[in-house]
Amino acid sequence: MTIENQYYVQTLPFTHEQRMKLYRHTIQQELVGKYAPNIWNLDELLHLNKEEVTQINFALFLNDYIRDEIKYYYKTMISAHSKDCVITLYNYKSSFRFFSELIEEFYPRITSITEIPQEILIEHCRFRYSIKESIKGQARKNLAFHSKLQSFYMNFYDKRPEYKKDLWEASRLGVDYNKTKGKIYFDFTTITAPFRELVKNYLYARLVVQKSVSCSHAQSYLPSLSLFFAYLFTSHPDWSSLDLLSRSDIVNYIKYIREAPMRGMRSNWNKQKASDRRLVRYINSLEVFIDYIQRNEFELAPKTYVKNLIFPSDKPKMQRNTAVNIKFISDQIWNQVLSNIHHLPKDIANIILLMEATGFRISDVLTLHLDCLLHTEDGYWVVGNQRKVSEPNHKVPINSDIAYIIQAQKKYIQEKLPDNPNALLFPLLTGLKKGQPYLGSTISHHLKKLAKQCNIKDEAGQIYTFKNHAFRHRFGVTLVNHGMSILHVQKLMAHTSPEMTTVYAEIHDKTKRSEWERANQKGAVRLHSTGEIIVADLEEHALEQGLELEWIRHNLDSIRLDHGFCVKSPKVHCSFLDQSMEPPCIKNNCPSFHVDRSFLSYYEQQIVKMESDISIYQHKDRLRSIEILQPKLRKYKEIIQTLQTGTGIMGMSKDLREYTMSERT
Repeated sequence: MTIENQYYVQTLPFTHEQRMKLYRHTIQQELVGKYAPNIWNLDELLHLNKEEVTQINFALFLNDYIRDEIKYYYKTMISAHSKDCVITLYNYKSSFRFFSELIEEFYPRITSITEIPQEILIEHCRFRYSIKESIKGQARKNLAFHSKLQSFYMNFYDKRPEYKKDLWEASRLGVDYNKTKGKIYFDFTTITAPFRELVKNYLYARLVVQKSVSCSHAQSYLPSLSLFFAYLFTSHPDWSSLDLLSRSDIVNYIKYIREAPMRGMRSNWNKQKASDRRLVRYINSLEVFIDYIQRNEFELAPKTYVKNLIFPSDKPKMQRNTAVNIKFISDQIWNQVLSNIHHLPKDIANIILLMEATGFRISDVLTLHLDCLLHTEDGYWVVGNQRKVSEPNHKVPINSDIAYIIQAQKKYIQEKLPDNPNALLFPLLTGLKKGQPYLGSTISHHLKKLAKQCNIKDEAGQIYTFKNHAFRHRFGVTLVNHGMSILHVQKLMAHTSPEMTTVYAEIHDKTKRSEWERANQKGAVRLHSTGEIIVADLEEHALEQGLELEWIRHNLDSIRLDHGFCVKSPKVHCSFLDQSMEPPCIKNNCPSFHVDRSFLSYYEQQIVKMESDISIYQHKDRLRSIEILQPKLRKYKEIIQTLQTGTGIMGMSKDLREYTMSERT
């Protein structure tokens, strides 16, 4: 294996002397007694009383400094977490041979694991595991082990305040962050040195001081700013300020974004060019950054006003989300999940059931508290935090079955984890993160495993790929399908605007056929061009109409009016669209107009009202009004009588299909 030594270059935030002082005074002094040998027996150290031998051999590391660092890391973890960390620590010993061989061959003189940059380690792993597909999992484990060691020792050796470092950990900044995504880091080493402090000061002001952005939002700025300053370094390597930033630089930067790989400048795994969405996101981030440092008079801010640097036309117009690109769990998939949910661990199964029943985002379900169940005279409710919109006590109604699951889960957790530091309904019961919430990726992993294990397939017959957020979309679609108004759906789902909610109304079109079938079993009416109501058997009518009836069924709710359905294709002009007197569909006996029993209450109310109006008109001798109203009353009574007594679908004859010959052409 040949990897050039010039890769091994890293500027550490602490001097060699500082590191050696801590090494001698802390690490070496702690590795005494039972921790002095190079072979540890975890069974003896932790009194596990297990039959199998759980030995860890640190003697594989010939480099004394690296061996002591890894031993001290293990000692710290064992002291802090006792038995819960044994499995994790024992599994990581499989990385020992890789690191010992790597250090012996390429870095024999290093004095700390922090001297191996993560990106260089990635290159080593790529080379070693590129052919051996079966052990790529080991490559990921090596990277994870190095990441934990590096994070631990960066903080151990670097005693500066967190915001002064080049690698921030959200938990050390004292800011709120989404714990279901694991540890959140801010890596500023990707920002070129002259501007690194500028970006750190910018994010520190917004995230920590002003708290004007969320942790995940602040983190999203780094890739775009990293790319921008990488561009500046290639075009203006001598710049140490943004004073001279011009419009032409922005134009060239947009071209630079287009040519940069989607996974960043350092990635060779994905050479896909930038999408419009990425371009808009990166330009927006840069615009907000420049605007902020100009308004707050940062020393290195550009002299040219941001509006003269970045124009609205620089950003491609983006289409809003539509039903086409919104993924939701259909009934067909959900029924398969329910049939196989017993294969999942109890906690995971309960989490999935709550996602489907509440519409909460995965992070909000995973952080529900033990007291999240509310029982009022109206029934049961789930109360929880909606982090994304800062609504801490959002509540959603649930049925008694879901309430029972919550009660059982609460009792189970209280028995298994009496000391529940965060009072979570779904805390981890073992391991290094005992008492912390599950990670969202853990739920995704279990769903992916369930799909493969139980052969859960989509409509196309392919193994279904689950996304946690698709359960939230299912909740929204279900509410719309059951006739709830968009405004009420928006409120239940804590959407800040109706735009997202209206997408569910579009998705609703995909679920109409089954509703139409159920309505047809109860009877429906159809008007002939002469005004006569036509009755036809469903099977005969389907045979007669063929695929055309399939189109009608699928699009029946295309336009749901107060008094019935219009199934005319949007591509065909409606001759009665501009008429407002009388319902024009009924008055003109429109062949595209249908009524089923779901409209019974509407016609009953209208008949009562018309009869009341006629009575009033009779007392006032308003004969013309009575003359106008009576034909409408007769027609409504005829419709309602047919709906109440009819047994089949009221359809059209072959000469009155949905499309006329000219329309079909």
